[in-house]
Amino acid sequence: MLRSLAILMIVLASFPLIFMAPHVGVLVWTWFSYMFPNRMMYGFATYFPFLDIVAALTALGWLFSREPKNCRCTRSCCRSSCSCSGSTSPPSPHSTRTSPI
Repeated sequence: MLRSLAILMIVLASFPLIFMAPHVGVLVWTWFSYMFPNRMMYGFATYFPFLDIVAALTALGWLFSREPKNCRCTRSCCRSSCSCSGSTSPPSPHSTRTSPI
């Protein structure tokens, strides 16, 4: 339970940083994707959607940032973003696929 609280406090402390500097959100998202710290603990943090929240905050931080955004949306760009929109979460522990971890 203490590990769950520690990870939750680390992630909650990074939320303002993610919103102010979206590249920090990319780093936190990468850390969670590679390390899976929520799978190393027991309690509520095991199934808490950390990656979804970090991805949403990163996108919002990027949208509200002051730097100019030069996005050209082409047909292939729209197709790839629509097909990848549901892939921000790790697989559910109740899914039929087995995880190597």
